[in-house]
Amino acid sequence: MKIANNHVRLFLPAFFLLCFGWQQNAQAQVFAGNITLSNQDQVNDFPTTCNCTSITGFLIINGANITDLSPLAALTTVGGYLYFFSNVSLTNLDGLGNLTAVGGLLEIGFNALLTNIDGLA
Repeated sequence: MKIANNHVRLFLPAFFLLCFGWQQNAQAQVFAGNITLSNQDQVNDFPTTCNCTSITGFLIINGANITDLSPLAALTTVGGYLYFFSNVSLTNLDGLGNLTAVGGLLEIGFNALLTNIDGLA
């Protein structure tokens, strides 16, 4: 597992990705593009706004108030990188139990309360 310091600053704001990407693919099982989830409301809305089991690009999860990943339970594959950064309230990765493949790197960093990654098992 590689932990990187500056990856989060390099990506487009979550607003652009959510508004542009999800509107075009709201009914698809495969989301073509990248997704950034920056707060718990965006995580909670994932099943209705994305309605996908697979993301072809990367998935970034970084938000100070993210505590529950269970709304991502339908997700099975991420074609690109999967990043967990600066989630200061996240204690576990439960909710990702159906994730079977990540095409790029899995990077976890700056998650001070994260003590359990069994959700990726």
